[in-house]
Amino acid sequence: MSALFFFNANAQIAPGWPTKFQKFYTQKWDGSIWETATQNSPAFNTDKSIRSVITKEKKNITFELSGRDTFIYTNTRLTQVIRYTWIFGKWNNSQRTTISYNTAGRVSFKKIDLWSSSTWNPSYIDSNVYDNTGKLIREVLANYNGKTYTNSNQKYYSYDLKARVAYKENVIWSAGKWVKSTREVFTYNTTGQLTDIKLQQYAAGAYNDAYNTNFEYETTTAVEDVAVQNNEFKFYPNPCSGNLNVALPQDNTSYNVSLFDVQGKLMLSQKVEANDLQMDISTLKNGIYILQCSNGEKMQTGRIVKN
Repeated sequence: MSALFFFNANAQIAPGWPTKFQKFYTQKWDGSIWETATQNSPAFNTDKSIRSVITKEKKNITFELSGRDTFIYTNTRLTQVIRYTWIFGKWNNSQRTTISYNTAGRVSFKKIDLWSSSTWNPSYIDSNVYDNTGKLIREVLANYNGKTYTNSNQKYYSYDLKARVAYKENVIWSAGKWVKSTREVFTYNTTGQLTDIKLQQYAAGAYNDAYNTNFEYETTTAVEDVAVQNNEFKFYPNPCSGNLNVALPQDNTSYNVSLFDVQGKLMLSQKVEANDLQMDISTLKNGIYILQCSNGEKMQTGRIVKN
């Protein structure tokens, strides 16, 4: 899944995406667990605008270079994104997205070209449709057939009460009618930052999980300091493949630290009297787990990605 364009109601890049962004991961649902598929690392300009994203694809047990998105601005507007693929030890042109704006300063359409035979060739156009309040409600995609552009699919936006994208439903033109294809479900944390985008595929009358993109944000204070100041537990590294470090609140009480899978099955548990511990999760299957810290009076939870 590309994390290139996450829009809010005004077709601006979604809150949380341009600033304090650290990494995002794409996991694939294999029917029983989420398997990490890609690792994506952004770089920023001095004004905190996104400059590039490096993508590494998981192959066997390691992540290897696979793609790079470079963001180009005219004044402060994002006007072009060039995607490169890593082939035979060098970056090669792959895809170019050119962004146009309307008089209100909102994105009007994106033109996507693919690199072939030493030149850029038209692929499709993605046009935005707004309601009378200026809210983005639909994208219309048209594929290039060598002569002209013909409509191929549409994406419909739904919003929560805070005007954030909640769902984006994709329908495709098939056998003379529009049919459901995929749906993206957006999740935010308590500060309004985008944390997950789940891609679901439509089949047999229902949407089924296919991919999930999970986002991490930078912290400005060291893990140990935050744990002491906020009297909260912290854990690192995340994602983790071996020993998971857990820093517990320094309040002179004992804690039960437990790890559950996404179905709620207990995988690991340990009672701790000290201020920190290490949990070996190397034998667990790759996927998402819930870490729980409790002392009988209060309970805190966090999400771990095992890769």
